[in-house]
Amino acid sequence: MKRVGVTGDGVAEAAVRAAIADAEATVTAPGVDMSEGVDLSVLIDDVGSETFERAAESARTRESPLVCVELGGVGGHRVDAVDAAVSGYGPGTACYDC
Repeated sequence: MKRVGVTGDGVAEAAVRAAIADAEATVTAPGVDMSEGVDLSVLIDDVGSETFERAAESARTRESPLVCVELGGVGGHRVDAVDAAVSGYGPGTACYDC
């Protein structure tokens, strides 16, 4: 993995960037549509945000892996006891909304 597209902000985004830096990968900020040219896309947003569906569609179209960090819940549902949920999807496997 060489280029990782990270979209999001705040503490979770900073933690993701720090982890990627430790892996000696390049971090880019591709936006929600997860522009081409990245080997892995990471999206950080509030649980239930429509951006997860858009990013998932883009990743499926590009046949590229996607990591979703949902803040405040899991699976599109707010759960008060959950600070963040992390899920990963690869080509030919499960997807965010199916």
